[in-house]
Amino acid sequence: MEGVGWISSLPADLGRQQELLLRLLEEVEQDERFRALEVQCSLARGAADELSDIDGGLFVADDAWDSAVRELPNRLKRLGDVVDMLVRDGVETPYFFTQYEDGTQLDLLAQKASKARGRVPNSVVLMDRDHLLEAPWQPRSLRARAVELREWSFFAWLALSNLSKYLRRGSLWEAWMQLEEARGHLLRLHAAKTSVHYPGFGLTSLLDAPGRPLPDGLESTVARLDRNDLARAAAALADLLDAYPLPALAPFVRARLTSPDAPS
Repeated sequence: MEGVGWISSLPADLGRQQELLLRLLEEVEQDERFRALEVQCSLARGAADELSDIDGGLFVADDAWDSAVRELPNRLKRLGDVVDMLVRDGVETPYFFTQYEDGTQLDLLAQKASKARGRVPNSVVLMDRDHLLEAPWQPRSLRARAVELREWSFFAWLALSNLSKYLRRGSLWEAWMQLEEARGHLLRLHAAKTSVHYPGFGLTSLLDAPGRPLPDGLESTVARLDRNDLARAAAALADLLDAYPLPALAPFVRARLTSPDAPS
């Protein structure tokens, strides 16, 4: 468990994050209802900069769940001057996003202590009263399953099919949105193929990985809001998708892309 020592060792350009983490840790340590606190993502990996937010996980005693979660918004407001806060409660893992006036952002997920499975890769444990996060644990989202690969491939090609339809209708904004969706699925497939952790986050996970292994030619899939350029970018994206397992839908969609004036 890293605690105050780890927070204090953060580099000087993370001063705002450091101060907020110290206040957060002090706040939860004073209340026995809070059983564990962890930090994940760029800050935990040592890849954060002065613009990075804080991604945290807070584990709450099951028998005090309702009262502790209900009080969390006010506790987070005590940590600094707040611009705005989003609270998504009424779900299994309530989510709290807080924007502070000094620019610091806190993303916090709350879970019942009984739901803890262990310590995920590249996380930092700041408090753990019951050794909830002691054993290493790999969440299912760390790697892609076959069913997810199948869905990402299918939906990428479906988006290109929809793009062709919108081009024929002359709806360029809808075509552009489908191009973005198809690229997002391509990046998930590429993240899985290159063994990047959490491939479901696509571009974010790829940029977080050492070396940032983006697909060669990805820039060719960017298009202006122009019919011909959108068609060109869609064809380029289809070429990149050929490097991954293809659904039966793929040949049908490629034919539509080469003949965009064909009936829908």
